Amino acid sequence: MLQQYAAIAEMEYNLIRERTQGGLQKKAEAGGWPGGAPPYGYRIEGRASAVPHWSSTSTRPPSSRPLGRWL
Repeated sequence: MLQQYAAIAEMEYNLIRERTQGGLQKKAEAGGWPGGAPPYGYRIEGRASAVPHWSSTSTRPPSSRPLGRWL
């Protein structure tokens, strides 16, 4: 009986995994952000990929600016 439960649980796990991966793949192919929070220093613009938010004002990310300006 326990082996049957384990087999059904494994099938459900694989089904959920296939659906999740398929959805993420479909969204990425359509040009959308596949999910999760963007990396630090980036933002999502529309349905495109992550774009550095500092690109319009500076050529360097905020973390590489001189520390003296923060103090």
